[in-house]
Amino acid sequence: MTSLQATMTDPKEKARILYGRLSKGLDLILEAQAAGDDKKAESLQALYDRLEAEYKASKRAYAKTPEDLLRCPDCPHLGEGLLAGGVICDIPCHEAGTK
Repeated sequence: MTSLQATMTDPKEKARILYGRLSKGLDLILEAQAAGDDKKAESLQALYDRLEAEYKASKRAYAKTPEDLLRCPDCPHLGEGLLAGGVICDIPCHEAGTK
């Protein structure tokens, strides 16, 4: 199995890749809006919406609680539901994969 095939079968890895693309897409949308290029911003927004739907679908494959759909794929709180005080996650996402 190639690494690309493994990526497509591992929902968490797919979610990580899609999240990165969403972050970059948001930056591009904001740049286009700042430059006054509404047509480009609209086109990028349509792509962003499709990527976001795919990202959410990939997260459903490993989500055990509704809150898991709001957490990053490496969050150590996956499957725990709401934390104390109704908090979804108590650490920055960049720290989640290090624990």
